Amino acid sequence: MASVEKLKSGRYRGIAYPQPGVKVTTKGGTFKYERDALKAAMDLEVDLRRQAELRQPGEKSELATISWGEWWDLIVDSRARPTDAAASEASYVKNHVRPRWGDVPLVDIERDDIEKWAKVKLAEGYKPNSVQKMVAVLSVSLNTAVDQKVLKSSPAARIKLPRQRKTMKTWVPRQNQAKIADALTDEHRELIQFLGETGLRPNELCGLHADQIYGKILYVRTVYVLTKKFMRDWPKGQDVRKVPLTPLALEIARKRIAAVQANQTCGVPHYEDAPCSADILFRNSNTGRPYTPPKIRSIILAGARAAGVPGASGYALRRAVATYLGRSGVDLHRMMDIMGWKKAELAREYIQESPGARADLIKALAYAEAEDEE
Repeated sequence: MASVEKLKSGRYRGIAYPQPGVKVTTKGGTFKYERDALKAAMDLEVDLRRQAELRQPGEKSELATISWGEWWDLIVDSRARPTDAAASEASYVKNHVRPRWGDVPLVDIERDDIEKWAKVKLAEGYKPNSVQKMVAVLSVSLNTAVDQKVLKSSPAARIKLPRQRKTMKTWVPRQNQAKIADALTDEHRELIQFLGETGLRPNELCGLHADQIYGKILYVRTVYVLTKKFMRDWPKGQDVRKVPLTPLALEIARKRIAAVQANQTCGVPHYEDAPCSADILFRNSNTGRPYTPPKIRSIILAGARAAGVPGASGYALRRAVATYLGRSGVDLHRMMDIMGWKKAELAREYIQESPGARADLIKALAYAEAEDEE
């Protein structure tokens, strides 16, 4: 069991016991605090045990000596997912992970080397969020090796990386939404207005079928997966959700439904050949294909330039809906249902301005001043 020893200098050194009777001290200097020395000792013990176990003769040891690139090629099919995120993962592997780790045996991948690699990527100018995703791809491949008993533990466990600093994200106030919409053609105007009234994700709007509207409720179900060019019949978070339609959204939906021919399908393959029973509501009249998130973004940017207002995106319209819901004091759980959030903390990322918070703060401080005077 890992432990620490206090030196005459008052500093601490970690001690690892990877095997009975085997004592190894931490390298790289001593520690000012006992807790830091103990953590270093625990990490060292895990690494030493993993190396010892994997270098024992046997079939598992032989598999652990294959390169990371060979291992990834073995498991990549199991990583196939019907999402646009799969394309991003493939890009990280091709451009970052494989060039560094492709020829390195699994058993020789060390925690320190992963941390150094992450620091190099940061020094090259990649944002912390991007570096975290690079490391995440490597980590998930090593976790898979642990799950399949190829490795005893993952050297990527508990890797410390810089946080991505949260910044103010763009959103589109209602007055700017109106200006952007007025600068667009009728087809594009309805597209943008519908986003601003429902808070849908762009790929949810691109995959919206006529049979998802029941009365005054929109059931968010089908999304268009751009990189795969097919429809997937569940949204992010897996669960179908209900979005109440505002009068304007309902007007647009009914107009679009009336224009769709009965029994006509969308003409786009659905994931795993799932049947399609209705046409999509928003189809690009120029291409005959569904709209795509990049196309929606370009439409909004063009409208913003023409209207002389700041540029935005489909997600900026989605954040606007969340911001107005927050301003109105809508119950958090109801807001989560409408927006399709699994975690309550996402409200902090989406709600960009809350005048109510200012009023609460002023009220609280005024109350405190009154108490002080008594």
